[in-house]
Amino acid sequence: MIAPVLGVLVMRKDLSKEGVVATLGFFGFIGNLLKIAGFTLIGFSFEQYGLVMLCMVPAAIVGTRVGGAVLSRMDERYFIIAFRPVLFALALKLIAYDGLMRLAA
Repeated sequence: MIAPVLGVLVMRKDLSKEGVVATLGFFGFIGNLLKIAGFTLIGFSFEQYGLVMLCMVPAAIVGTRVGGAVLSRMDERYFIIAFRPVLFALALKLIAYDGLMRLAA
């Protein structure tokens, strides 16, 4: 999960809310392509997860449409007010749950 790190770097005054979301989406896309390449190189079999991945396609399309509709109706100020706590929560989860809890286990 790299969104909290990238989110902080992308939040700039010269980017609109659509620019922020598009930039994060692009980096997410590139990250997922790299994961696919990496898993393929180590011999992961995607075949047994084909049905699950196929079901993810309509979910991604619906999520993109709903997210786009919400984003287009949201004021720029409220986007920043909502975006920062979400980034904070994701960063906290990344540090506390994914980091410290795994070290303790």
